[in-house]
Amino acid sequence: MRTFTVPAESKQDVLAHLETLCSINEEELFPDFPGYAVSNASNKTYEVSRSVSYWQEQVGLASDKNERAMAHFNYGVACSAIRDFQSAIEQYSEAIGLNPEYTYAYTNRGIAKDALERFEDAIADFNEAIRIDPKNFKAYFGRGSAKAELGQYNEAIEDYDGAIRVNPRYATAYLGRGDVKAALGQPQAAIADYSRALGINPEYAEAYNGRGRVEFNLKRYKEAIADFDKAIGVNSKHAEIYYNRGNAKSRLERFKEAIADYDKAIGINPELANAYNSRGAAKAVLDRHTEAIADYDKALFINREHIEAFNNRGLAHKSLGRFSAAIEDFERAQALAQQQERAELLQLIGRELESLNPKPFQVVPHRSGYVEGIDAEKLKEVLCDMDDDKFIENSEQ
Repeated sequence: MRTFTVPAESKQDVLAHLETLCSINEEELFPDFPGYAVSNASNKTYEVSRSVSYWQEQVGLASDKNERAMAHFNYGVACSAIRDFQSAIEQYSEAIGLNPEYTYAYTNRGIAKDALERFEDAIADFNEAIRIDPKNFKAYFGRGSAKAELGQYNEAIEDYDGAIRVNPRYATAYLGRGDVKAALGQPQAAIADYSRALGINPEYAEAYNGRGRVEFNLKRYKEAIADFDKAIGVNSKHAEIYYNRGNAKSRLERFKEAIADYDKAIGINPELANAYNSRGAAKAVLDRHTEAIADYDKALFINREHIEAFNNRGLAHKSLGRFSAAIEDFERAQALAQQQERAELLQLIGRELESLNPKPFQVVPHRSGYVEGIDAEKLKEVLCDMDDDKFIENSEQ
């Protein structure tokens, strides 16, 4: 049997290639080595906690500067695994202080800063990682992701291109580039990138989900559902995918199936406001307005600026004859739509408010005079009871 020794400085490169090509990660490769193996096992709280303790101890036991730098680095990996990103940043900084050319410490510190939405700081770290190692494809990818978050889409694409040039089989870079092309309104190019990612990794749930979202936006709902089905087959614990599939089923008027998908999404993530809103809308179509209002209430409890939930709840109140409540919801939706410059939605809300707030009219005597003894207020009451089509509106005097 041939054996190989992996130098410490090459560890991250080897692991990245194994994960990309074979879906083998650190935990699977070293299942019995606490700390080294389980730092990435974010779904195993006990093991990750043990890893944090392990590397904390190793920092104190390190015999030289390089060994201590590596211990701080792995301590940071363990902190990231439990989403303690601030502690992770501190550990990566310690590693960099001991080894200023530690490219992977810069890369991982950038990833942790990105997770804390410190995108400019993250880009600075990725820049340094790339300066030290121009073949660090994860740093290109990280920088591209941070730029995408800042809306710098064309620059993000350049970085995803850079990651792919270094590692043409880096499926995650195709996914990121596909997301950006979708945001730029390039659906066919986005689909091509998602498909390339799936050609490398046919079990890539996020790529199926991304391609399904683009198919949905193209109104190809059956194709979208097929992709969401495949995504769920790979990862049945992803709330957003059930939510997306529910939306596609709603567009095909398969409302009961859509509600079942929204139920699944909410079961996985009870804080998913959009799922409550969409489930309410599906129930409203089925004339289950009281249940719909309960869902809109939950959406608004999570997000008090959810315009669609206010608007939809207003429609449900209107259907139940609760006109004052409907007006209140429409007015809240209108104010939010004005703040967010949602012109199309503003028009729809305006029409609803106009239907609930008819313009007052005045009884004007005919120019030839009117018969004495007619009570103007009584006449107004009678006229209000008549249908609109009985009148012709006069131009302003």
